[in-house]
Amino acid sequence: MSNKQGGHSYGHMIKNFAIGGVSGMIATCFIQPVDMIKVRIQILSGENPGKVFGPVEVAKDLFAKEGGIKGFYKGIDSALMR
Repeated sequence: MSNKQGGHSYGHMIKNFAIGGVSGMIATCFIQPVDMIKVRIQILSGENPGKVFGPVEVAKDLFAKEGGIKGFYKGIDSALMR
C-alpha cells in the first residue's frame, strides 16, 4: 500500500492544505473591515429607505461607536472558522 496519490505524498497534500488554510485566514483578516462596513451600509439602508450611506461615513461612525479599530473586527472568529 502506497502513501502516494497522483504522484504526491500525503505529507505534501497536508502541507498544501495547511498553507491554503493559513492564506485564507490572512485574507479574511484584510477583508473583514471592508465586509463590516458593507454589512453596516446594508443594515442602515434597510432601516432608512431612500437615504444613502457612504462607506467613509459608516467607517467613521463604526470607529467612534464600536471601540476603535476593534469594531471593524467584530465577528472575525466565526469568519475565520469558515
